[in-house]
Amino acid sequence: MSGAAQRASSLRLAAPAKLNLFLEVLGRRPDGYHGLATVMHAIDLVDDVTVRLVPGRRRGEPAVSLRCDPPVTGTPEENLAYRAAALLLPADPSYRVELELLKRIPAQAGLGGGSSDAAAVLRAVSRLTGTALPPQEMNRLAARLGADVPFFLTGGTALCEGIGERVTPIPGVPRLTFVLAVPALRISTAAVFADRRLALTASRRNVTVFARSLAEGDVDRVLGPGARGGPFNRLAEVVLGRHPELAAIGRRLGEKGGQEFHVTGSGAGLFTYCPGGPAAGRRLAAALRGVPGVETVRAVSSYRAGSPE
Repeated sequence: MSGAAQRASSLRLAAPAKLNLFLEVLGRRPDGYHGLATVMHAIDLVDDVTVRLVPGRRRGEPAVSLRCDPPVTGTPEENLAYRAAALLLPADPSYRVELELLKRIPAQAGLGGGSSDAAAVLRAVSRLTGTALPPQEMNRLAARLGADVPFFLTGGTALCEGIGERVTPIPGVPRLTFVLAVPALRISTAAVFADRRLALTASRRNVTVFARSLAEGDVDRVLGPGARGGPFNRLAEVVLGRHPELAAIGRRLGEKGGQEFHVTGSGAGLFTYCPGGPAAGRRLAAALRGVPGVETVRAVSSYRAGSPE
């Protein structure tokens, strides 16, 4: 252990949300998990994650504490950020780790907020304690926390496979703009994957073609109005079947906005690509405010990582 843990120190990181631009479910594995092939894209809707190392932990005092604003459901020990910190600590540390989450990413909306928080905590704790792990080991720990966490260690745009642990960055993707609509509806990812109506395939071809098109800069062909090949989400049929109210919201958004909205992840977040850029995205978002059943609607763009504060 370096001397970093012997004095109070802190890092503040931005934890971005993500959209699933393409999501294919390749089958159920022997370990019970589903194999995935998904293209994820980080967007500039972010949580603020502050991690502090405080020396002088008393015997019996918890090694990790967590404060969320606004508060989240469940116990601290169930929170992915808490679990991420605990994974990196020795059995009886001489210091404690204080976590503060300023939450802006809606929960259970398919946006990966909890996973992104966890990835930020992994990076921060490893830096503050001076126990930087090789990338493969960090990735292994991230995969233990959840399927989306390894992606957030990389960020940007990436093809994620396996149960999310195999992350292949897609370089050269230009800055993209979307309108994101989040209904007043929360959806259980576990229930969606457990639904017997979930169709499975063994083919990676379509997602590979989609990823290659993005890498080659052919964005409008796969994301623009009337695009062929994407966006696509194998979970959407199950999600919309289980929640017909979400399907109705998507139709209302599409009718008013003049373009199709897509489910991200297991929902309930819905998004559409705006080829006209941020200004066009803001205009469309403003026009869609007030659609019944929608809690928030906003323009978002590609997240570009900055330096920690």
